[in-house]
Amino acid sequence: MYYLLFLIPIAFSSISPADYIAQSDRPKIAAHRGLCSIFPENTAQSFEGAMFQGTDFIELDVVLNKELQSHDTFMSSVSNIKSMPEFTSRKRKRTINGVVRDDWWLIDFTIDELKRVGINQVRGSTRPKMFDGLFTYPTLWEVLTQVRDFNNRTANQRNPNKKPVGILLEIKDYEYHLEYAGISIVEQVINELQNFGIGTIKDCKNVVPIVIMSFDMNAIKATRELTDLPRVFLMTGLQNQPSTFYAEATKYANIIGADLASVWNQKTQTTQPEVQLIKNNQMMVYAWTFQDDATGTQNMFNATIAKDIYYQAVKMNIHGLITEFSDVAIQYVQLYQNQ
Repeated sequence: MYYLLFLIPIAFSSISPADYIAQSDRPKIAAHRGLCSIFPENTAQSFEGAMFQGTDFIELDVVLNKELQSHDTFMSSVSNIKSMPEFTSRKRKRTINGVVRDDWWLIDFTIDELKRVGINQVRGSTRPKMFDGLFTYPTLWEVLTQVRDFNNRTANQRNPNKKPVGILLEIKDYEYHLEYAGISIVEQVINELQNFGIGTIKDCKNVVPIVIMSFDMNAIKATRELTDLPRVFLMTGLQNQPSTFYAEATKYANIIGADLASVWNQKTQTTQPEVQLIKNNQMMVYAWTFQDDATGTQNMFNATIAKDIYYQAVKMNIHGLITEFSDVAIQYVQLYQNQ
């Protein structure tokens, strides 16, 4: 049963006082869906691997099955659901982002059912497949507990700056959840965080550092009304935005999370001018997604090996790098930032 949470709107400044979203000596490193260069994405094992290797943040994606977290609203692209005959009848057509898709949808499954489904490695033909089907969907509460306990257990010693690992929490498909569940996933997520003891930036200092992200500006606006947690507006195509975009975005977002092509000019191998416009409007910049084994990332930086990719990435002079190879990113960013 889904239920709508009624929370009192609160107004906050768009300039975040959170001291964990940037640091002066290097860009923050965020492990996109965990260490998914090795483990199946958005699994507890992927998150654990990234944290052990020293990442600043793990990035995870939240969709609705009450407190469930997973990357995709639909299931066939990342799981072994097709091979489970007991769930054959659950396949159905729905419209998401204007496209009709025939698939299995997390919103139709209980958590007990989803715990029987295995997650597969779906990125890169050279990435390990040995873990396919072995790990399953964690809930948001489970991931919050995992990160908090990791920080406590290691006393932050795995991080090169001896700081606690945080979470970039991406809220997925805001409009879809309103249409098919009749509930605001933003309110659901904020309520879950509050129940865990994370309602504000101040709480993050004692529990787990949290940053909220979304490609949907309505989700960012809704988040701003409910909490002062820092917010990232994810987007592509900075070069196509009107001149009024930056002044409008800074009302709601603290950080712009832009695709690599929006941040880095492949031809000149220099930072795009829009990066400075973001900074001039008192926002920070995170770039996504570094896939070191993909030709797209390699061509972007005119490099075929990780150390050369991150040598260029440091030149971006931005606040955060979202990567699927956080283990090597943290190593080389530290190395080159100090040169």
